[in-house]
Amino acid sequence: MIDAFAQVSNGLVYISETDAEVLPFIDGEADAVTKETVLKAAGLPDDTRVEEVDFDQFFARLSAVKDWYGDEEKKRAGQFARLGEVLQGYLRELKVFRLGRVQIEIYIAGLDETNHLAGIRTRAVET
Repeated sequence: MIDAFAQVSNGLVYISETDAEVLPFIDGEADAVTKETVLKAAGLPDDTRVEEVDFDQFFARLSAVKDWYGDEEKKRAGQFARLGEVLQGYLRELKVFRLGRVQIEIYIAGLDETNHLAGIRTRAVET
């Protein structure tokens, strides 16, 4: 599973005011995908600002191909579409969490077949 995430996210970059790698992660067992389990996986304090974003909307925005896109943007959109499909194939209870302000940790997390929290993570800078 983690190898599949690494393969599909290899070279993939999340674009914001900075460009950040998209990296796979796996954490310990969890009963559910909650802000608490994701904050723990991220190593952030409980009082960190957390915003939950709809999984489908998050990936729809990243995988949409605009008329003005060049080859690189089209390739990135296709990679994000494939990444969303792979995550859905391996994980359940998929959720997207944005942690913090300005320098934001983004976790796309779900539970695998052994109830381990897993998925991908990246960063965004938004001023």
